Amino acid sequence: IPKLPIKSPLDKCSSCLKAKIHKAVKLRSEFHSIDDIRNDPEVRFCQHLFIDWGFIVGKSKNEERFKRLQSFDGETCYLAVECVKSYHAFVYPSDSKQHPLLWLQFLLLKLTPWDRGDRTFRFDGDGDCEDFMKLLQGFGYRLETTGGDNSSANSIIERFHRTAKTNILSCIIACGWNMKAWALCLPHLCRLWNLLPHGKLNIVPYTFATGLIPNFAPFRIFGCPVVMVKTGNNNIDNNFRVGRFVGFDSSTKKFLVKIPSQRKPLE
Repeated sequence: IPKLPIKSPLDKCSSCLKAKIHKAVKLRSEFHSIDDIRNDPEVRFCQHLFIDWGFIVGKSKNEERFKRLQSFDGETCYLAVECVKSYHAFVYPSDSKQHPLLWLQFLLLKLTPWDRGDRTFRFDGDGDCEDFMKLLQGFGYRLETTGGDNSSANSIIERFHRTAKTNILSCIIACGWNMKAWALCLPHLCRLWNLLPHGKLNIVPYTFATGLIPNFAPFRIFGCPVVMVKTGNNNIDNNFRVGRFVGFDSSTKKFLVKIPSQRKPLE
């Protein structure tokens, strides 16, 4: 059926004329197209962000499952922040949906592209988010809100959630460890995510952000056994500890090792 041209915004029938009813105009979405952002060479790192909470386990009547999946430090969820342009992701494990304002403030102070006025973040408003949104808006970011169950509007970060949870399960099962180690595994997997190519353009987030080529030489398999020996003592029998490799410090030069008797990983 051919489309009929509309000569006037006002319908011509007598009823519409009497009621002064106008045809609705379809407004263009305020959301930025993901393809437009990635194809625009002027868009900077962290100019457009997708933010969302990812859950590993929630409180329910099944206490056995909750205790099994709750991390060593009590975390049950994590906040994920991803740059639309570069796929670069940041994660923060947490025991509740209370937004880590200090962590996010440090991130924004370091990464916000101040020379770009058009800065946006897409978020579904989950959790106690009033102060969280004020913080982002204070850094010049404009909110693009989405519905709580509208995962397609936050598709980039949802893709990260699926990949992260699948890889966490694979890593922990492969090394035969406890599922409570997921909060140790997640930052390590996020680092790997940022070093690998993504999308049709094979964008490497780390290279996009720094201009450097990733170095995989220091990497080890998550959960592999590690023997720690103190230097300066020849008595090896009483001078070592056995743990598991769980990642690196912020410089990627020191290993983080989880010792069963210690709550926090050791460098």
